[in-house]
Amino acid sequence: MNLKKILAVAAIALSLASCSSGLSSTEAKDFAQKFINEDLLSGGMTAEITKIEKGSGFWNLDIKLSDGREVKSLLSLDGKIFVPEAIYVDEVKAAAAKAAETADKAQTESLANLPKSAKPVVELFVMSYCPYGTQAEKAIIPAIEALGDSVDFQLKFVNYSMHGEKEVTENLLEYALAKNYPDKLIPYLKEFLKAGDSAAALTAVGISQNKLAATIAATDKEFKITENLNNKDLWLKSQDGTPTYPHFNIDNANNEKYSVQGSPTLVVNGQTVQGDRTPAGMLKTICAAFETAPEACAAKLSTDSPSTGFGEATQPADGAAASGGKCS
Repeated sequence: MNLKKILAVAAIALSLASCSSGLSSTEAKDFAQKFINEDLLSGGMTAEITKIEKGSGFWNLDIKLSDGREVKSLLSLDGKIFVPEAIYVDEVKAAAAKAAETADKAQTESLANLPKSAKPVVELFVMSYCPYGTQAEKAIIPAIEALGDSVDFQLKFVNYSMHGEKEVTENLLEYALAKNYPDKLIPYLKEFLKAGDSAAALTAVGISQNKLAATIAATDKEFKITENLNNKDLWLKSQDGTPTYPHFNIDNANNEKYSVQGSPTLVVNGQTVQGDRTPAGMLKTICAAFETAPEACAAKLSTDSPSTGFGEATQPADGAAASGGKCS
């Protein structure tokens, strides 16, 4: 924008503003269209104001650009302030409400179509240090505790690791714990998810590392966990051939069966489902898979969403907090 144009536009604005308390719709339209075309756009692009109306202290402008795009802009009633792209609060809220309604409808249909069984099998695939995986674990644990032996809960692992050696080590430990002491898994996870301290969590549940060492070593050898970790030639690779992440193949068969793409992935009775990441949402999801729902399905669990990562913080659940985010 050159100085001559700036002075010209300023002169028009001042002269119009001085004549009255504001611009008429015709004056505002002519002024705004001239300003946009002469001082804002370049490269041969042009704009046409297709609609103008007064509201909330501004002229509301519907603008169509020569490339086909349509934008909404604002011009102050006195012509002194131009807002290139307006955000209308009511429209944003309406769109959000519609999106939430659509998501609720999709989830209701998804749950209605879940295969039913007397004892649902609940498989949660995670990476132990994925912040979204830990969020899903914190959400599902109260539901699993409420349902007890009426469900078959299985913690499983995504077939690659994104968070370094500490995650590979923790995955192995949790696998060994679940295999040897299944009744200790949930109590262990509750402690581990507080701060990511596996030693403290083991102490809290009364299991020493030595009791898991043999299973960890055998599993490591069977699935070549450390070998994959230490040899980047064996890692997953990007499109240009750069090594990205090591394989973690303990649950590889089920990863392939369910087309697991990242952490977390929830599978109920063999069907992948988008579980609402709140305790109440997880309970609702799992209970949809019973042939006859037990009394525990009426439990009043929290509708707050656990924080991502470690810690015990929660927040009121919205669409993003309750179901968004994945390590993939």
